Amino acid sequence: MIWIARRLDLHRRYVPFVIVTNWIAVVGLMVLSVPGTLLLIGWATPGLAVLFTVGFAAIVIRLQWFATKVTLAVSNGLAAAIVTLGVGLDLAIGAALRMLAA
Repeated sequence: MIWIARRLDLHRRYVPFVIVTNWIAVVGLMVLSVPGTLLLIGWATPGLAVLFTVGFAAIVIRLQWFATKVTLAVSNGLAAAIVTLGVGLDLAIGAALRMLAA
């Protein structure tokens, strides 16, 4: 991301972006643990847990988009592209780690 920030002349805003992004990750993981917890204690069915997970994930991604837009002071489309790239990298790294662990 630092390479992209330098190419777009956003390097002065990069540190606040990283701080906000890290805190959103913390809050997002806490929120996304709720459906699994509800499923484990028997307060939600598997289908309801999936529905909660999808809904909470959409909220976390929207929060990430808004934080990216505000902290980097970029357009809606560029913020969406940055968030999409981040989510894609997260998924790719997670898949690679699962393959290594198997």
